[in-house]
Amino acid sequence: MLLTMESKTAAHHKLEALIAKGRATASNVVDHVMNNQPNDRLARGVDFEFQADADSTTIKVAYPDTGSADGKLVQTLHRNALTQMAHTTDLPIKFIDGLQNTASPWGRELLAHNLNTVFRNRLPKNRYLLRSLGPELRGFLSDRYSRLDSRPIIEAFATAVQRKGALAYDGYVTDPKVAIQAIMPEVYEPIPGELVATD
Repeated sequence: MLLTMESKTAAHHKLEALIAKGRATASNVVDHVMNNQPNDRLARGVDFEFQADADSTTIKVAYPDTGSADGKLVQTLHRNALTQMAHTTDLPIKFIDGLQNTASPWGRELLAHNLNTVFRNRLPKNRYLLRSLGPELRGFLSDRYSRLDSRPIIEAFATAVQRKGALAYDGYVTDPKVAIQAIMPEVYEPIPGELVATD
């Protein structure tokens, strides 16, 4: 980050304001990761039962789950999971969007029928990793996908940042990913008049 300021003191004030502003954001990201761990399950293509959701413009998927009372878990499909399914099934995402976003339910019913047909006939034995958070399926991945728990990763990052003397100053959370940025709380003047803070 290049800071063209008149004095090093002004650069320090700007850096302190940046850190103070973002510290709460970074803290919220850490809290989110610690309190919202996704659940991973494995299921075969033949086990999926797609259905149109009568109450919304989405479709749902049901699949076996030993932890559920009736042995099945029913979840809505997040856009990210639906996009990953489109790649797996070779159904164009534009076609999927067109069916899902129709005003009447026939489009979602046809989309559910198409997904059921493809998974039961072309991909019945393939196993998939289903990553969900709450009632929503957010990730649809290969069963060979390397599953990582975000909590120890965040803790290791925080430890390394602290060891280097850096400060977490910003971050963001979206449904499929999180990010945290850290900054060294120092201002450098490599050329007189050009003050630099590094992140």
